[in-house]
Amino acid sequence: MNVAAGKPPIQGKSSFCYERTQRAIETITNTARDGGLANTLTTQEMEMLKKEPGTWEYEDLIYGNFWESLGVLTWLLGRSHEIPPYYSNFNKMEVFNSTGILPGDPKTIDSFVNSFMAVQTNFSVNGDDLKREIDLAEAWYWRARVQSLIDMKHYILENEMKDIKDKSDDIPDQIIRRYMRERHIPLSLKPLVKNIDMILHSATKRGIEMGLLSQINDEDFGIQVELFSAESPSDASEHPNIKKTPTLMNYSNLESKDHKALMNIAEGRMMAFAWATQKLDQWSIENMSKVGSVNPLNILWSPEN
Repeated sequence: MNVAAGKPPIQGKSSFCYERTQRAIETITNTARDGGLANTLTTQEMEMLKKEPGTWEYEDLIYGNFWESLGVLTWLLGRSHEIPPYYSNFNKMEVFNSTGILPGDPKTIDSFVNSFMAVQTNFSVNGDDLKREIDLAEAWYWRARVQSLIDMKHYILENEMKDIKDKSDDIPDQIIRRYMRERHIPLSLKPLVKNIDMILHSATKRGIEMGLLSQINDEDFGIQVELFSAESPSDASEHPNIKKTPTLMNYSNLESKDHKALMNIAEGRMMAFAWATQKLDQWSIENMSKVGSVNPLNILWSPEN
């Protein structure tokens, strides 16, 4: 509790850990300011650096979702070999190590930047590989946003349209618009609401045809999960040696917390591709609602479809 409040414990091992944390934070802050990063940090990042240890708020912690963005950027720079499936996070340690940056050594930041600024440096991503990864990013980001519509639609039917629950087409446009604004869902996605099941089926089928989804079921995007066998004990999750069976589960059948995690992955990666292709002129999650399709040929994943 003392550490969380920014106050050091009085004695013992906890005191040593606190002092070590303090030194680490000071080193990271000084490195960021003196290592040539100050002019590239966003306003929010600068404010975070100014805060006292233990005073970060929930919004600051959420900023960490951009690890997925960093993973994509390192891939674009040729420092990561592959982008994981959209139901798996980048390995943070591998992503960080790929930069070659040491928090306590400002020179490593200069080395990282200079390695790509040198005239003789030539790095590129194969065009086909880039197109495929952008296609995947757009498909999964589209699916994550569609889930927001599905959840919103169910909420409206259960709370405001109880008397006509089986007549989803009768949801008034003004109610749909109000809920979309409250949930920060782009209004361009509104046409999907009334025929969402049919559109999701068509999109899944198209994703399979394009080779973006490796599955047979065309009802919904498949998420690979590991299930315990029926014979497993009730506390099987605490026993790493118990056999688990990989299986595909429909995206819509996952829990709300899983949907949120999948959105974080998809949004973070899509932001990186949108920014790298100049579709996003400012690093802002709010501006993502204005981003259409990165690949103009990918009309299936554009907001109007």
